Amino acid sequence: MRRLRSRHFFSYIVTAYAGVSLKQVLDEQKRTGSRLIHFEHIKYIIYQLLRALKYLHSANVIHRDLKPSNLSITEDCDLAVLDFGLARTVSTTTDNLTACRCWGHILVLRNDGADDVFQM
Repeated sequence: MRRLRSRHFFSYIVTAYAGVSLKQVLDEQKRTGSRLIHFEHIKYIIYQLLRALKYLHSANVIHRDLKPSNLSITEDCDLAVLDFGLARTVSTTTDNLTACRCWGHILVLRNDGADDVFQM
C-alpha cells in the first residue's frame, strides 16, 4: 500500500474566548421575556462596533457579513467581530463597484466600506 502525500496544509488560529453570539443573547431575551441588554449596553455595543468597523476600514478590509450571529459579546459587554469568510480587501486600482451573486440575487457591492455601514 502506497502512502499518499498531501500538498494541502491547514492552519488553525486559536484565540481567546470571545463570548456568546449576540443572536443567542437576543433570542434568549425574546424567549424569556427578561431584559438582558439594557439601553446603556446597546450604546456601548454600537460604539464598539463602529470602532471595529473604523479599524477594519482603515486596514482596507470590508467584512460584508455583519449580523448578530457574527458578533460575539462577553459578560463584561466586550464585543468581538467574527466570521471573516466573506471579507475582502479594497483595491484602489479597480473601479468602486463589484457584482456578486448571492442567494439567487445579484448584489452590487461598493468597495468603499459603505456596505458594512449599511449593514449596521
